[in-house]
Amino acid sequence: NSYTKYSNEIGLTSEGKYLNYNTDVVLDFPHKDSVLEGGMTKEEQGKKEIYYHNILAKEEIDTLLSPKILTNIIKHDENGEHKINKFTEKDNLIIKGNNLLALHTLKEKYNKKIKLIFIDPPYYFLNSRASDSFNYNSNFKLSTWLTFMKNRLEISRKLMKDDGLIFITIGDDGTAHLKLLCDDIFGIENFVSMVSWRKTDNQSNIGNIANVKDNILIYAKNQDNMKMNKRSLSEKAIKEYSYEDEKGKFRRRILLDKTRGKYNYDITTESGNILKGPWMKSKKEFEELDKQGLIYWTSGGNETPYGKKYLDVDSGQIPSDFWGHEFGTNQRGATEIENLFGKRVFDYPKPELLLKNIIQIGSNEGEIVLDFFMGSATTQAVAHKMNRQYIGIEQMDYINTVSVPRLQKVIEGEQGGIS
Repeated sequence: NSYTKYSNEIGLTSEGKYLNYNTDVVLDFPHKDSVLEGGMTKEEQGKKEIYYHNILAKEEIDTLLSPKILTNIIKHDENGEHKINKFTEKDNLIIKGNNLLALHTLKEKYNKKIKLIFIDPPYYFLNSRASDSFNYNSNFKLSTWLTFMKNRLEISRKLMKDDGLIFITIGDDGTAHLKLLCDDIFGIENFVSMVSWRKTDNQSNIGNIANVKDNILIYAKNQDNMKMNKRSLSEKAIKEYSYEDEKGKFRRRILLDKTRGKYNYDITTESGNILKGPWMKSKKEFEELDKQGLIYWTSGGNETPYGKKYLDVDSGQIPSDFWGHEFGTNQRGATEIENLFGKRVFDYPKPELLLKNIIQIGSNEGEIVLDFFMGSATTQAVAHKMNRQYIGIEQMDYINTVSVPRLQKVIEGEQGGIS
């Protein structure tokens, strides 16, 4: 069960040969043609993994990935815990167990029903034995991680709606390999963006370049069907609308630009000044804007005309590919957990503001949000507060001491995070 075509090399290949003279790029790695169970319940305990080859161990794979029975079902609501023997597709689900097995079990009821997936998987760290790196197999550390990710991303894609999105956080070391892997699974044409998120308030003075960001890869199930919501305007953005008239608050937009303007005509101001182009709007467009009261004239100087852009809080703005402190940091996430439990019970949890932004732009109320690397349950807590249905999967034992207790506090009305 350890058979693999490539025994010890990782690289870019095309048609079975390493890439030298061809533009078709495929990421190849040992065990790519295998399934890795990846099961453990405690971070400090490793596990001897078996790679099940897709052809040689097909029967074992079919058994491994066949739908499983969910047991010990407990319902949590405002009245406490209740033992039940069934649930509906409208219930929120928290599943303790191996996420690969759980995802293949979910396909029975949730195939093509998930609108948004957010995952914060184990990171791959180059030349590192850090406790939070993925350490299953020291001989093929990178290929083990890639196999682990490939198996889970392939089934998660099947669960996504045709207009669904997936957001994956990843450090710099694993970004290039994960990007190529996702290009292969989701299709390079369905790549949406890679966001840089400033993950820390602090900057160390160690090494050559301080690592203060993580990356967030975004893919659509089908780019043609995807519709991403605009995000709420920040307080900083709202303050930019510093002018006001009878129609409301507005900010100025440049209409006269020597480098971008292509329309040349003269404008006579009310005081008799003659302004010459180039202009960014045609004369007809300019006159129509002026007639509608959408031109703001500066007083004094050359009486320069600007366009008016009115504040529309509901319309929001499209997301950018850089998310700064306004979306929270790991330090903020840690503080949120400490405030809930009175002590630090989880390392590097994502802040609720980050998940609020992702859930807002990637889903609508009532739609299903899935996180199969649940961790401290930030995704589920925020989804609950934002009226989304959610599914969380976690195999580590802290699901019973951190994740579920956190959600119980949310049900009770805790007022931390984005509450």
